[in-house]
Amino acid sequence: MEKRSIIGDRFGRLVVINELPGGKAVCQCDCGKIHYVLRYNLLSGGTKSCGCLKSERAIMRDRMRYAQLEEGQRTNLAMLVCNHPVRGNPTGVKGVCKVRGKYRAYITYNRERHDLGLFKRLEDAVKARKDAEAAYYADILQRIKDREIWV
Repeated sequence: MEKRSIIGDRFGRLVVINELPGGKAVCQCDCGKIHYVLRYNLLSGGTKSCGCLKSERAIMRDRMRYAQLEEGQRTNLAMLVCNHPVRGNPTGVKGVCKVRGKYRAYITYNRERHDLGLFKRLEDAVKARKDAEAAYYADILQRIKDREIWV
């Protein structure tokens, strides 16, 4: 059975301009670049651009991640709404870690880490962290909730 020609077909941002032996295709991307790709990757949806789509998505991700909230203020919104502690944090609480038998509470705001103190009890460190979240992030979290800012 003979393969159907895909010359002229569009796959995402790629338009096939020629087919080569070995199941390869020469495509022109909407951005203007010529891109060589396997026919199978086009037909299966694995390749949709010359790489420009991935770059544009990365730029958009960064714009969303570090949204300009106010003049000079930059906060990682994705990390702000995520309540998971960093991997390897034995306390299980974001912004609280164990140091020499005590608990250190901290918060990062505007790309700057603020130390909230050392505490003997985990509960006290957690309370300090929650109070700091309310003080630093209340307006930002409310704007996210009201959909003024998208994460």
